[in-house]
Amino acid sequence: MLELRPVIIYDFSKLNLKSTVLSKRKLKWFVEEGHVEGWNDPRFPTVQGIMRRGMTVAALSSFMLEQGASKNTNMMEWDKIWAINKQILDPVVPRYTAIAKRSAVKFTIENGPSPPEARSQPLHPKDKSVGSKPVMYGRDLYIEADDAKTLTEGQKVTLMKWGNATISKITESKEDGLHLYATVDEEDKNFKGTVKLTWICADPDSTVELKIVEFDHLITKEKVEDNDDIAKIFN
Repeated sequence: MLELRPVIIYDFSKLNLKSTVLSKRKLKWFVEEGHVEGWNDPRFPTVQGIMRRGMTVAALSSFMLEQGASKNTNMMEWDKIWAINKQILDPVVPRYTAIAKRSAVKFTIENGPSPPEARSQPLHPKDKSVGSKPVMYGRDLYIEADDAKTLTEGQKVTLMKWGNATISKITESKEDGLHLYATVDEEDKNFKGTVKLTWICADPDSTVELKIVEFDHLITKEKVEDNDDIAKIFN
């Protein structure tokens, strides 16, 4: 007898992702036709692609270990893997504030500092070891339009990381659009029941304009079949 050790064979199924092309042959079509930047395009399901989009090695590893060696063919959503990634990033990444330019509304603090002044704020609300950042405080601010449209004159609101403010006047014109005026009371620490407003100082010397790109799926179909013409379902 040869006395060989017993061999254990595991069968496991393929992991599929919704609205995702996993076939290397079909992915090659996107590259050769110039529809993507390359194999590391952030919309590609390649390791380089998802890493460039912000995936961490720890999240990728955790996701794969959670799946196990299932014999059932799974059709997974991307939401799950990105949720795991968020759990890993959330405790350690710095926080910065942004207001969408196309929906920004002017918010004037009539008793705000002029010229604007910098104050130090933590980069992470729960971890001081991440460091601090300078935040500009001034008379002229921007807030989101969705927030501005819910406010009324005389209403008390809370400016995040600043204090409570009372809306004194609201104007609207074709030239300037919606414009709110308020006075801030930094001694008022009663934040219960107030609308919380995210804001940035409208100081051209300290604000930075960024372009945010939101990636959609490369294809219009949730499940790709072997006989699908990739050109016809290209998004």
